[in-house]
Parts: sequence; C-alpha cells; structure tokens
Amino acid sequence: MDANVSRLSGREQLWIGAWATRFGMPPEPADYGRSARHTREQVRSFVASAQQLLDYHDATYERMKTYLNSVSADELVRELDEPQYDPRPTVAVRLVSVLENAMTNEGQISYLKAYHRLGGWFPREAKAPASVR
Repeated sequence: MDANVSRLSGREQLWIGAWATRFGMPPEPADYGRSARHTREQVRSFVASAQQLLDYHDATYERMKTYLNSVSADELVRELDEPQYDPRPTVAVRLVSVLENAMTNEGQISYLKAYHRLGGWFPREAKAPASVR
C-alpha cells in the first residue's frame, strides 16, 4: 500500500523516508515483498515487533486515507505512466488493485490463523471446533 499510494500522490514512500531504518533494513524502493523477491535468509533476518508492524501499517493507512479524501473524478481517470501495460492503468484501476491485494492478504492471514489455531488442515478434528470462528 505504501509504494502504491506514494507513487499515486507523488510522494516518497514512508518505507524509504524512515521506516526501513526503524526495521533495520536498507531503504530500497522496490523491496516491498512482492512475489518471490525475497530469499529464505532475507525473510529469516527480518525481525520486528508487533508494535513496529502496527505503527508502520497505521502510518501507511493514514497516508492512504489522506490521499483518498483528496481524490477527484479527474484523478480517478488519470492514466499512469506505466508503458509496460496496454492499456495503461488509471488511478481507479490501481486503487482496485490495491484493494484486491489487501483482500487476498486478509484471506491468507485468516487461513493461517485458523490453521495454526487448529494445528492442522481439518477443522472437524479440532478439540473445540466452535473456537475456529
């Protein structure tokens, strides 16, 4: 979300400005975890408290809210300078992409929470199936 809203609003990523340093990481603009860019070693070396993660999320969320509150109809139809796509995406298309990605991540998190709570794949085998909800 940080990379997208920063690019859309013409601002530097929060990650680059201060957050990478707070997490002990290099401030690299393209290092935001998409697809299979990170090795196991890089993932293992990333250490952060829950509070750090929540604080970064909150800062990014505030930036997104500020941007969305300022978006006009003209801004939504603005084409992005991304010639790798044909047709070029608009701001509205990018925002739908960000929303879709967030929904996908939420589903993955929910799945993992249930998997770990149950200790396996089969909810009916849980000691207390009602606790899965």
